[in-house]
Amino acid sequence: YHMFLIANLISKSEGLSRIGRDVSIKPLLMLSNSSTIHSRCLALSSLRRLAMIREAREMMMIENVIQVLTRECIVTQTEISKEISSCLFNLTLNRSHRVTIAEAAMSELVVLAEGNDLDTIRLSVGAIGNLAEEIDTHPIILSICAQNVVLLRLSHPSIDVNREATR
Repeated sequence: YHMFLIANLISKSEGLSRIGRDVSIKPLLMLSNSSTIHSRCLALSSLRRLAMIREAREMMMIENVIQVLTRECIVTQTEISKEISSCLFNLTLNRSHRVTIAEAAMSELVVLAEGNDLDTIRLSVGAIGNLAEEIDTHPIILSICAQNVVLLRLSHPSIDVNREATR
C-alpha cells in the first residue's frame, strides 16, 4: 500500500516538488509492474508528474526509469501511451541525458509517434525534437529513421503536432 500512498501524494501538486526531491521512485517502478492496468497507469502518471521536476529527472535516470517506460510501450491502452510519451517528453528536457534516452527509447518514440492518439503523437514528436537538439543524437535518429515519422507528422491536421514536428 505504500506504493499507492506515494502515487497519490504525487498527484497533489502542493507536495510534488518536495516528494520529487525526497522520495525514491523504486516503489513506483514496482507498481508499474502490477498486473492491473489501473495500477500501472497510476505509477506511470506519477512518474510523468515527477519528471516535471529537474531534480527528480536526474534521480529517475539513475533509477533506470527508461527501461520501465520502454517495456510499457508494448501496451496498447491509450492512457498508458499518453503517460509514457509525456514522461519521455519531460525527461528529454534534461540535455545531459538525451543521448542515453535516444539510445534506449528512440524506436519506442517512433512507434508512439506513429499512433492515432493526438496527445501521444504530439508528445512523442516533441520528445524526438528535444532529442534532436543534441547533435550527438543525430546518428541514432538517422539509424532508426525517426526523421521519417517527424516529416510525416508535418501534414497532421493538428497545429500542435505541426508545431512539434517543425522544431
